[in-house]
Amino acid sequence: MNIKNKKLFVSMLVLLCAILTAAYVFLFVLSDDRQPPEIHIDSEILNVSVTANEKALLKGVTATDDVDGDVTSSILIEGFSKFTAKNTAYITYVAYDSAGNVSKATRTVKFRDYTPPVFGQTKALVFASNTAPDVLSFVSATDKIDGDISDRVKGTLLSEATSLNYPGEHQIEFRVTNSMGDTQRITLPVEVYDAGTYNATVELSEYLVYVKQGGEFRPESYLQNLVVGTKEYPLVADWKAGTMVYVNRYVNPSINPTINIINVEMKSDVDTTTPGLYSVTYMVDLGGRYKGYTRLNVVVEG
Repeated sequence: MNIKNKKLFVSMLVLLCAILTAAYVFLFVLSDDRQPPEIHIDSEILNVSVTANEKALLKGVTATDDVDGDVTSSILIEGFSKFTAKNTAYITYVAYDSAGNVSKATRTVKFRDYTPPVFGQTKALVFASNTAPDVLSFVSATDKIDGDISDRVKGTLLSEATSLNYPGEHQIEFRVTNSMGDTQRITLPVEVYDAGTYNATVELSEYLVYVKQGGEFRPESYLQNLVVGTKEYPLVADWKAGTMVYVNRYVNPSINPTINIINVEMKSDVDTTTPGLYSVTYMVDLGGRYKGYTRLNVVVEG
């Protein structure tokens, strides 16, 4: 091939490349589908339960695309905002088409049965002065949306004492925040007694309870056992026709006698007519040989 032909060949090759490049630009760039789907929402506010499933949360939401047509099946829930008002947040939807274009839309969602997180206790906040308790490990929290959020509980010692090694009553503010940004606080007393004061443990079924204002509250119903070493002595009481009936039962008289609840001294300041935080203390003294003490915290809700 002579030089002239070579130049012609190169020129044609360059022209072909230019044509192919132009075609590529036209086909794959200029004519590319860049229009995202359009999301349609039939109502501005969605009222649902905190237990609503995905189908309920997607109710009334559709999407169309100028190329693909109906792309409602592509819609996903991106997530929720923090609460913007009482029980109210924004929910964000995402839709996409076959070209990978994505669009978003939001609407207001109200959780009709939402209630704030509540605290609980797995143990009484009563400790001997030589135990150096990890108080946070005994305080739990649950939430209707997030479930168990005990790992998010924080605490601040409000008393003048710098630690819980000093006998006396200390105040600790516990707080917890759920995924919606709702923060709840409760200030609970922590009792520290001189080591050696008690040699038995009084067990309750619960150590922090919530009672509705005006509701019934029976402190004896939370008693379970007096634990001495490895032995458990059930604390028993009967309640009949609104009157306390003391009984003396024995699960097995030779091995595990049941202690009559009349031997338990209970002191309660609970007033169910007035919202607030109250407490009940329980003291068991078996002839001075074994002594046990515990405390129940009671929240009366307005």
